[in-house]
Amino acid sequence: MLRLGGKNPATACDPDQTPTSYSEEAGRSLDEAVIRAAAVRAKPFVLTALAAMLGPFFILDDPIFNGLAISLIFGTLISTVLTLVVIPLLYYSANVDKIAKHAVTY
Repeated sequence: MLRLGGKNPATACDPDQTPTSYSEEAGRSLDEAVIRAAAVRAKPFVLTALAAMLGPFFILDDPIFNGLAISLIFGTLISTVLTLVVIPLLYYSANVDKIAKHAVTY
């Protein structure tokens, strides 16, 4: 999960499949490109997160490791939500002005 959650989500699965390359290849708008890029990355992130969250369920009933299990489960959940929802929204909001200015100049 560190590889998937800790790396920039725009290049986590394939460095050639950034939202910018999706919009340049197919002539898509920025919002379509960001949605497509997030959708392509959703399956590997969710499967990895589920695998990382299922492991700590076995130590939830242990009083010593209960806190560790809770932090692993919810940390992975928050990391996945940030990677699949928040970061694409931030990417879109940061680049929507650039795309609009670029479109006006032509």
